[in-house]
Amino acid sequence: MTVSNTRGAAPRIADDVVYREHEGALVLTSLSAGGFLRLDDVGREIWTALADGLDVDGIVARLTAQYDVSAEACREDVEAFLADLAGRGLVVSGEAVR
Repeated sequence: MTVSNTRGAAPRIADDVVYREHEGALVLTSLSAGGFLRLDDVGREIWTALADGLDVDGIVARLTAQYDVSAEACREDVEAFLADLAGRGLVVSGEAVR
């Protein structure tokens, strides 16, 4: 999945992914792949933005408004994080968000 192309389909949460709060953290799992991923605070912010239907530009705008980070550095980190999530089958390319 290419997440840097913000003019194309926005990344979205895969249909078989469930996520819940557990002991103060957001925990994700893919029902088809199994395993769990616990997100830190910034990861949680990115996941929440995905759940809210934001594309990469929207995620970067939200994060740069909340944290002291340049848009360029933020975009690089967001794209790397989304690529990692895509590699785990947690995020896919598409128009609709759960």
